[in-house]
Amino acid sequence: MMVKYCVVVNCINSREKKKGQNKLNLPKNSLFTVPKNIQIIKQWSEILGQNWDFEPGSNKFICDEHFDEQYIIRKDIITIPGQQPFISERKKITLKKNAVPTLEKITSPSENETEKFYKKFTC
Repeated sequence: MMVKYCVVVNCINSREKKKGQNKLNLPKNSLFTVPKNIQIIKQWSEILGQNWDFEPGSNKFICDEHFDEQYIIRKDIITIPGQQPFISERKKITLKKNAVPTLEKITSPSENETEKFYKKFTC
C-alpha cells in the first residue's frame, strides 16, 4: 500500500511533517492527484510558490488545505422534479475540473503546539 503525502513544501500533510503524527489521531485530510497536464503543474507550482519538476503522471498529491472550498466537491445533490433535493455526503471527495490552489501554503504548527499534542495524547 502506497502512503500518500502532500507535495507542497512545509505543508502539515507533507512527508516530513506527517512522521510521528499518526499517533496523535489528528483528522485526515483529502489528497488529490496533481493533474497530468504539464501546464497545470507549472501553474499550480507558481501559485503555491513551489519548484515542482516532477514528470506528469508521477502519482504526486496535494491536500485539501491548499484549495478554497468552492473547488472541492464534498456532497452530491440529486434533484427530482416535484420533490425536495436529496443531498448525500460523498465517500470520495473530488476537485472540480477548473480547480486551482488558492490558499497560501500551509506550514507546520509551532514546536510548542506539537509538544502540547504529544503530551495530551501520551500522558
